[in-house]
Amino acid sequence: MTGAAVAIGAIASTAQAAITYHETPGVSSSDAVGVNPLTGQAAVLPFNPPFVSSTYPIAFWSSGGFSDSGFSNGDDSSSIHASALPVGSMVDGNLSYVTGNYLSLGSAPSQFYVAFRYQNQGVGNDETYYGYVELEKSGATYTMIGYAISDTDGESLTTQSVVPEPSTYALGFGALVLAGFVCYKRYKGRIASLLSGA
Repeated sequence: MTGAAVAIGAIASTAQAAITYHETPGVSSSDAVGVNPLTGQAAVLPFNPPFVSSTYPIAFWSSGGFSDSGFSNGDDSSSIHASALPVGSMVDGNLSYVTGNYLSLGSAPSQFYVAFRYQNQGVGNDETYYGYVELEKSGATYTMIGYAISDTDGESLTTQSVVPEPSTYALGFGALVLAGFVCYKRYKGRIASLLSGA
């Protein structure tokens, strides 16, 4: 019983309840891609600056291979962290965020994350949401794998793949099997005694 509780508890402790993870399959381009994490819209954009709009307030584009990032801070109050982040990075108010239309990320690794911040959100327009976009670069082509965004005011999150790894499925399945086995052992004796007493 204890083993099952520990295994299930470990899975629960790593979950972030108020985070939305969203895959963006097919959003790959050597020109530009954009996303609106609040509506879930993501698309390949024409290479025609400015790339950002109220529909796609966060956009990324290629300049001699992936090197630049664009975003809008207009009505959406969006801003991004000026550096590419590795997996396991904390995204919260301790990062520095910049606003403007153009920002060079420099030479980014083949797979990385860009943190963003949305302010003046929520019912009273007084909430701040944090999130990140997961990107992959191959030559001058880059793919927006997906994004994650908090839906609770000021909640932090940690960069990780928005696409579950096969090992994640295996871990979850293993925990369910373990819990089922524990329940089976626990109630096996009771069921046997009920059947023999009938």
